[in-house]
Amino acid sequence: MTTMVVGVTEESIKNKMFSEENLKQVNVPEDSVEDFWHVLSSQVKSQIISQFGLGVILDNLGLGGVNDFKDGGEISTVHNAENGVFTDQEHKQRYEKKFNRKDYEGAANTSSKSLTGRRRAVEATTGITKDRYREGPEAYQNVGDMDVDHIVSAKEIHNNNHARLYLTDAERDIMATSDENMAFTDSGINRSKQDKPLMDWADAKNTKDPTKTNAEYYNVDKNNAQALDKAARKSIKHKVLKGAATEAANGAKKVGIQQAKRQVVGILLLEFMNPVITELKNYAASFSTYKGIKARVDGFKCTITRIKMKLAEKLKESKQIIGKIIKGAFEGFTSGVVGSIVTGIINLITTTLKSWGKILQDGITTFFQAVKLWIKNPNHLSKADLFKEVSKMIGSGIAVSASLVMVEKIKEWLAPILGPTNILVDSIATVLGAIIAGLLTALVIYTIDNFAAIVKEVKDFFSTIKYQLTVSKTELETKYREAIKKIDDAYQDVLMSIEKMYSKLDSLSNMVVDFNLPVQVRFDGSIELAKVLDVEDKDIMKNMDDINHYFLD
Repeated sequence: MTTMVVGVTEESIKNKMFSEENLKQVNVPEDSVEDFWHVLSSQVKSQIISQFGLGVILDNLGLGGVNDFKDGGEISTVHNAENGVFTDQEHKQRYEKKFNRKDYEGAANTSSKSLTGRRRAVEATTGITKDRYREGPEAYQNVGDMDVDHIVSAKEIHNNNHARLYLTDAERDIMATSDENMAFTDSGINRSKQDKPLMDWADAKNTKDPTKTNAEYYNVDKNNAQALDKAARKSIKHKVLKGAATEAANGAKKVGIQQAKRQVVGILLLEFMNPVITELKNYAASFSTYKGIKARVDGFKCTITRIKMKLAEKLKESKQIIGKIIKGAFEGFTSGVVGSIVTGIINLITTTLKSWGKILQDGITTFFQAVKLWIKNPNHLSKADLFKEVSKMIGSGIAVSASLVMVEKIKEWLAPILGPTNILVDSIATVLGAIIAGLLTALVIYTIDNFAAIVKEVKDFFSTIKYQLTVSKTELETKYREAIKKIDDAYQDVLMSIEKMYSKLDSLSNMVVDFNLPVQVRFDGSIELAKVLDVEDKDIMKNMDDINHYFLD
């Protein structure tokens, strides 16, 4: 969409509003912020047009937008579960499920592994089996006098938060009734043990004869029982860890695939949309030079022809483009996996919001790109300059990501005011997000470029402190305040210039669209706005003849 103030197009405004000349017009000292405005007028425009614009498109396609992330990430953690944050409804249901012993009797296992299946298997043969907690002749009993015991009780398995979170109901049932956790034992032992840990029960005093432990009273072989308990717990721990690893792998894979798709679509858009955008931009820039409607239609046809030719040339480069896609998909998948794992680790101790999850993921993706730049160093920069460029890349990437998150927040704020279906919501949010992206990126780059000067100020400050150790406290505080003021001056000037510039532009813009004012006043205001923006005189409409010439010729 092109915004027009009389004869002033958005393109003219974009090219002029951040120029150094405008800085002079608001009477801000130019020497302290010249570098900042240079960054804002050149570097940032490319960030807005490329990174931010592409990011908006990809987010709207459901490829890594803030709404594609979840509070707590894609990997479940007990910390999140304890705070009511789950990756999906299934995890929530099984984590909050109440204990029911029947869920752990082997219904999900093969029929021969269930409690009744094991008993029937013995009954179908000799009817005699060994008590696994005992040794000696008395260990062999009729199966009718024995129970099938969970070595690690079903209740203990259910109360294991990690087991409930990382294993399905069926997986926990199968684990509870596995060979490693099943033991035929005397019915009296099983009823006495109940849900207690085996070795705790064995060492406890017997309720019928307090002079003996349960192991002594029931003639349990403690070494044998301890070995069975250790093996059962080891097996359960292994299966729970395997479930956690599977959970992490699935969550990381999901984010990896999403980021791979984002990279692939981004590459395709850049490769095939750039020629289209460039030609349409050139046509729009020369639109006013065409004489009459026929000339403009012919010019548009020529533009379409050039677009077709450029796209045909791109298709001839399919091998190189496929190579870029494969490499981009791999890098996207890798960064997605790493980002998901890092997010998962953070969620072991604190729950991340989905907005921070996106910023973290985009930051890691940008870090991967920065590492590639560091390794290849295509422009053969010195280590110091290369470090500066890498820092700018990472900082700018995070700034753009944060701006994309702000777009969604702005939409949330505007929706109740303008209505969720109002087309202005998306437009206003995107424009404001682009401005935020530009300002944040400019501040990042400006700070990095001037970091040496800031460090020098700090160094000089500490040198002064060292010298002033012998002077009074009052003098020392004065020197400290002076040094801090020097460090802050540049940033204060930057912020003041931004405020004054936008205040003046806002005043003129409001005058132009204030329909309570006479038409001539608004017309004159639009001309003044164009002049403030330093639009070339030939591009400004000053009278009815200029307007007729622009729209009718």
